[in-house]
Amino acid sequence: MRVLVFLFFCLLPEFALAGPWPRDRGQVYALVGHQGGHNGWSGLYLEYGGPRRLTFGLEIGGHLGGSSTPGVPGFSDRLTDGRIRAFVRAPVPLAGQGGTGLFAPWLAAVELSLGRDLRDDGRKVERLGLGASIGRDISTRYGDGWMAFDLLVSGGSGVETRMNYGAVAGIRPTDRITVELGLFGESDGDANVQLAPTIQYDFGRIGQARLGLSFDPDKDTALVLGWSRTF
Repeated sequence: MRVLVFLFFCLLPEFALAGPWPRDRGQVYALVGHQGGHNGWSGLYLEYGGPRRLTFGLEIGGHLGGSSTPGVPGFSDRLTDGRIRAFVRAPVPLAGQGGTGLFAPWLAAVELSLGRDLRDDGRKVERLGLGASIGRDISTRYGDGWMAFDLLVSGGSGVETRMNYGAVAGIRPTDRITVELGLFGESDGDANVQLAPTIQYDFGRIGQARLGLSFDPDKDTALVLGWSRTF
């Protein structure tokens, strides 16, 4: 998998783009991040590499508000609205034996997820999702990199079908610096599109720091901060 021994993520309010590259067996990837100000979106993303090149994951995100109960609040007390999603991702063979064929060097994966929307009116909505992703390595004069495209469709009883989609291109000009440009969208009755440039710096064993911006035509520009580590 050459330069893409890591997975890349842009932490955005409703969607984390992972791409089709499987996590190594027994490996854990963790990302925590925040977008916006003190009332912005906070999130946690986890992945685990399972057998048969399966990747298992958990994604939790939401707006954190004040607790209505006395004492020290827990996460569930402070989550005013958000989303929880567990998924399993499986690679789809496109190339022939030895990585050759009509679709080489493209990789693909499919995903099944089960999640819950936590709404600010107190409602909890279960969602079942199906996803697909494709991607490939690229080589540029500025360094090796990749491109990837993701699509996730989810639905539930009595709710609008939601479609999330994303496209990311990135390069690694040095061993420690990764630069990405992502375009993300969501549609579930209303449409939302965000453009997100991001830079990541690798501090070695302690993890990687992420700094980016999110441009939304209907909202103010938001700062995106994150920290990731592989175990």
